[in-house]
Amino acid sequence: MGNLEGKKAAGYAAATRVKSGMKVGMGTGSTAVWAIRGVVERLAAGEIANILAVATSTQSEMECQR
Repeated sequence: MGNLEGKKAAGYAAATRVKSGMKVGMGTGSTAVWAIRGVVERLAAGEIANILAVATSTQSEMECQR
């Protein structure tokens, strides 16, 4: 597994730990981008709801707003 694939896998794995109603620090960096995308996908699919996402950087904030 390459570096990009590892970061993507780690990010998506972190997203699976998010539960409905949680307050979540969204992190910073390239792995955090994948975690944010994973959380967004789970929200869109109705797997989780009512998340309070706290962006820790401008990059994270922009990714959360997509």
